Amino acid sequence: MWQSILSIFPRSHAARIATMLSLAFMAGIATTWIVVQTYLDRRAELSIAEMTGGRLSQIIEHCLESRDPAQMNCAGEERPYRFRFHNSFPREQDSFVSPLILILDEKRVRAAVRFRDNPPLPGLLSSRNNSTDLQQDSIYNPTLDATDGSRTFNQPIPASVRLASLSLAIARQDIEATLYIFLEDDQVLEISSPLLWRARFSETQGAFLTLFIAALTLSLSFPFSSTLMLPFRKLSEGTKYTRKSLGPFAPTEALAIQDNMRELVKRFDRERERQLLGLAAISHDLRTPVTRMLLRTEMIKEEETRDRFASDLETIHDLVEGALDFLSLHKNTEERHRFSLSSLITSLCDDYQDMEKDVSFDSTLPIEIEGVASVFSVAPSIELSTQTRGFMIGKPKQLRRALSNIIDNSLKYGKYAKVFLGYDGSEQTVITIVDGGPGIPSDQIEKVLLPFERGNEGHKTKGVGLGLSIANEIVHNHKGEMTLNNSNEGLRVEITLPRDIFTN
Repeated sequence: MWQSILSIFPRSHAARIATMLSLAFMAGIATTWIVVQTYLDRRAELSIAEMTGGRLSQIIEHCLESRDPAQMNCAGEERPYRFRFHNSFPREQDSFVSPLILILDEKRVRAAVRFRDNPPLPGLLSSRNNSTDLQQDSIYNPTLDATDGSRTFNQPIPASVRLASLSLAIARQDIEATLYIFLEDDQVLEISSPLLWRARFSETQGAFLTLFIAALTLSLSFPFSSTLMLPFRKLSEGTKYTRKSLGPFAPTEALAIQDNMRELVKRFDRERERQLLGLAAISHDLRTPVTRMLLRTEMIKEEETRDRFASDLETIHDLVEGALDFLSLHKNTEERHRFSLSSLITSLCDDYQDMEKDVSFDSTLPIEIEGVASVFSVAPSIELSTQTRGFMIGKPKQLRRALSNIIDNSLKYGKYAKVFLGYDGSEQTVITIVDGGPGIPSDQIEKVLLPFERGNEGHKTKGVGLGLSIANEIVHNHKGEMTLNNSNEGLRVEITLPRDIFTN
């Protein structure tokens, strides 16, 4: 639905916002005009009801004075009132009747007002306001000063004033109503006013209507604004979204940002590729002269000098080979396919054990599941131990290489390598490797993942500082994450990898 509405708006986001503000302003003006106009119309009708008491009095007096109302034409219209004659009080269901006693020029007249609904202000129809007690009301009967200084009280109130008060009281109920005057012999005079005594919005209802329209406008604007911002929210998550995924009505600004982001990524990739090719070419060109120098070193007769030259050249050779090894990751042509991670790790650990290395593998890592709470106890934690095969889609040769680098690092700096395979209860497979060693200072954990960076103990062992970097790069190529932290069992390496199906 929102896409259909968006198709009406301009493609530019700025123009859409301006259009939305204009429509909201127009809607506010229209709502205000309707509410104000309703209020003014009601006030005008109440004023008419208060000023037409004399006309209502004439209608009633005419029919009261008629000996035979049926023959005296007690039916017709005297704006804003309509009246007609009935031989008996008409019976209607689902109505509310309020009986009254009217005093019109010292005549007591029985009357009743019939409403379609329960009147909200029944107190306005009480006897004090509209019938016998009006004679004592100071508003309609102020004290009069005589010429000799005496005062006159309780002067008779004209029937027109009483009926004006009654008409106003009926109109203020804001409900469709009819006035009945009971004549002799159970005859009834029916008086209605489609203009005054009708259903309308009261002042309170008008206020609630305004609040409702305002709340409705806000509730509609929130999802509409969210729809407008959805393409930008997608762009903030990265460059994985295409023009099509942004939606057919994506604003031109979002499309331009997406094009610029993709162009920047392409330029970055091209620059990175150029730098990698240059580094690979330099490393490849260094391999041949380093090899020749190693051969010529053997011709040096002095043993100490020969050993020093050989050691330095081997270091250079390891750096060159390591650089070529690291750069080869970006040129790897291995196809991705489905395989068992458990079988891969088992085979790798068996190879180390054949070389009498202290490497072990456990694929029954316990899984912690929250239990169900009851009224008698809290939710207990349950641990399950199951054989984990860890099926996933990826490049098994590269992952084997990454795990080999980590295990070699564990054996080099620690006492052993223990490998565990499990999953975190979601769609992630977790490989954990601990080495039982001293660990790495916390301020160097991120540093050792960088190429050619080694820890404080790195100078004591042979290497160029690329093992963990290559492993981390391979894990990232599989959309996984590798983290290092110190534990009671030494350095703890956790590799989290996505998988295609649940572990079984």
